[in-house]
Amino acid sequence: AKLKLQACLDCTDWHVFEDASADLDELTDTVTSYVTFCEDLCVPARNLQIYSNNKPWFTARLKQLRRSKEEAYRKGDRMLYNQARNILTREIRAAKRSYSEKLKNQFSTNEPANMWKTLKNITGFIKTPSQAEGN
Repeated sequence: AKLKLQACLDCTDWHVFEDASADLDELTDTVTSYVTFCEDLCVPARNLQIYSNNKPWFTARLKQLRRSKEEAYRKGDRMLYNQARNILTREIRAAKRSYSEKLKNQFSTNEPANMWKTLKNITGFIKTPSQAEGN
C-alpha cells in the first residue's frame, strides 16, 4: 500500500494545483483533498472490532487473557480453550473483588470529598477520561 500511494503521488503533476488557485487557503484545501483521495484509493480500510470493556476493573492483563482465549477458540483446541476460559473467569472474579475492595476503602475514609468523587464516578455522573492501553 505504501508503494502504491507513493507511486500515485509521484505521478501527480503538482503544477496543476498551483495554476488552478492563487489563494493559499484554497490551494491547501485542494492539495489536502487530493492527498486524501489518493490515500483512500491506495490504502485499504481496516475494520476494528470494538469491545465495550470499559469497565474500571477490566485491566490490560484481562484483555491479554481474553485474546488468548479467543485464539485458542480459533485454533479449535478445546482443551487449551477451556483452560484459557477458566483462567480468564478466575482473573475477572479477582479483578472485580479487588475493585470492590478499593471502592470500600475509598468509602471508609472519613473524607466527604473523596466519597462524593467516588460516588459520582460509580454512578456515571462524571465520566472519567478513558485511558488508552497499549495493544
